Amino acid sequence: MIYLSEKVMNLEDLFIEKCFTKRGDAYYFASEIEGEDKYLCVKLWNKFDNKRFELEIVRVYTKGDSHSEEIIEAEEIVTNEKDRENAIYEFFYYLSYEDNSQNVMMFEGILEFIKEYIEDAYFYADDNGDSCFKNTLYGEFMGLFQLKGEAVEGYYEGNLVLVNVELINKSTNEIIKSFEKVNLASNFYVEEDDDVDYIIEAYLESMSEDDIKEKFLEVIRGEEE
Repeated sequence: MIYLSEKVMNLEDLFIEKCFTKRGDAYYFASEIEGEDKYLCVKLWNKFDNKRFELEIVRVYTKGDSHSEEIIEAEEIVTNEKDRENAIYEFFYYLSYEDNSQNVMMFEGILEFIKEYIEDAYFYADDNGDSCFKNTLYGEFMGLFQLKGEAVEGYYEGNLVLVNVELINKSTNEIIKSFEKVNLASNFYVEEDDDVDYIIEAYLESMSEDDIKEKFLEVIRGEEE
């Protein structure tokens, strides 16, 4: 799901809010101190692969004091949706400051972990003047992830298609996952003398945020079929 270098973690000896610590073979990011010896954490451990971590949201109960390494007395999987969301957002917000792709690598499996939060993304159309990203739709969420796709005329007349759809780590510019193209419109007709790029740009600007969101969700759902 994800690889993190210890350089990114800046490991602490104790459970400290918004910091990483290590116990045994697992790493813990303490997103919140919930009480004395009680922490809401993102746990990173090599469940399936020694070269990458799986992520779990756990509540950790410790014993010890501020002068010695706390021992984990109990650990439970967190199922409360709000607590999970808070932990996940804090974790990825921390990673948003790391721009070295050698220190943070994400794999396709991360999509399953974050996809429920895609609906909360900010979706928009933009032509930033860069010919490489002309007439592009975007979705941004968690301060770290970006969905991106380019609108082009399709193979069939009247067809407008979203291609080169990707999930990206904005901080490192790493392409986490590429998706299949999806149809944007079936009634997109351009006259011979029309400026195609301008017409596409105008069409994208006419799309609402909900329209754009639905197209990206259609891409995600297509991966599940």
